[in-house]
Amino acid sequence: MPGRRQAAAPPAYEVTVGPVRTNLPSSDGEQEGDPGKAASAVLTALAAEKMPLRLLRGSDATGAIHAHLGAARADALEWETVSCGTGFGDQGSSAAGPGGTARVLDRQGHDGPVHAATPPG
Repeated sequence: MPGRRQAAAPPAYEVTVGPVRTNLPSSDGEQEGDPGKAASAVLTALAAEKMPLRLLRGSDATGAIHAHLGAARADALEWETVSCGTGFGDQGSSAAGPGGTARVLDRQGHDGPVHAATPPG
């Protein structure tokens, strides 16, 4: 940000904020994302018939979300039997993790037989 002046950092923040304030001006225009393209993406999303719940901007954000969604999907699949077994029913519900065992409780909360959680399939 050539030509811009900054107020002095408060002394209490100099250790943590000082280096960022010193280096930030030199990073202007060098960052990965283009602010103009980001603004254009926001305007495109706002004009869309169906706006996205979350508008990702940049390949880094998109990659992070894809990684998160993959991990969340794998976790949901691994625990699907336990998760889907928490409703009322004749079989009760199990608190066993993947491949584990746990007591099955009936509707009244009484112990049933030991039950092994089995993966879907």
